[in-house]
Amino acid sequence: MASGGRFGIDCLGPDNKIKNVDTIFKFDAKGNVVKRFGRGLFIWPHGLHVDREGNVWVTDAASQPAVDMAAKGGVRAGHQVFKFDPNGKLLMKLGEAGVRGSDQTHFSSPSSVATAANGDIFIADGHEVNGNNRVVKLSKDGKFIRAWGKTGYGPGEFRTLHGIAIDNTGRIFVADRNNNRIQLFDQEGKHLSTWTQFGTPSGIAFDDKGQIYVADSESDGGQQSGMGAGHQDRRCAHGLRHRVHSGPGRRSAHPNRQRSGVRRRGQERQHLRRRAPPARAAKIRQGAVAEFAIT
Repeated sequence: MASGGRFGIDCLGPDNKIKNVDTIFKFDAKGNVVKRFGRGLFIWPHGLHVDREGNVWVTDAASQPAVDMAAKGGVRAGHQVFKFDPNGKLLMKLGEAGVRGSDQTHFSSPSSVATAANGDIFIADGHEVNGNNRVVKLSKDGKFIRAWGKTGYGPGEFRTLHGIAIDNTGRIFVADRNNNRIQLFDQEGKHLSTWTQFGTPSGIAFDDKGQIYVADSESDGGQQSGMGAGHQDRRCAHGLRHRVHSGPGRRSAHPNRQRSGVRRRGQERQHLRRRAPPARAAKIRQGAVAEFAIT
């Protein structure tokens, strides 16, 4: 959290004004901070994505009560998605600051964002269980193309879209967190599949081999202890799932087996996946490897 901020309103001070602190940090391969930016823009910086050109996309997933708190401090913020260049220059704002909505130009607590190979923008809208619960597709210059989804339990319905990512074949993966599943779509919104073996997914990332990495921190209704007791779950593009233990044990591969991802050790439930950081780091595809994180 930014300088002792409160969860969900991380960047607001006691006076309900946005703190004068940076929220986005760029690291080199050795972990040294080489760039920082994003001050004065966010109530709750949440989703982080780095596109193929190295541009940095960040969502403000602040809830409406948090937005109302900021308004009492004279601040209009929240319900937006921002695009920065690799050096922190603001290139684009999507949504209207402090105004939620479900039309073509507004969002409600957008959780995450991803960009396709052609530059199209996909936004997980949004963080509230009974909010918009839709995927919004925009052109690379921010013009509305289509949206799909609503609140519910069926295919193409959501209860908190907490993460979104695109694999190397162009499929859209949505972390439908409160429905305990990942839903797969084509880029026109056609439902392709539903995966339930990753517990309560919060974040999704892919490596260069097409393997998926899923962050699950809430399957037991509380925060998990982290990597020490966990495992790492990976699924290749063709659907073969690998379970890799982080501690002593064996490695096994289970083709398309549905597993809860949880085992009991005494009275404590242990998760069979490695927990990713709340804000996923991402590679910059320009020269030396660098990473971004939000706080």
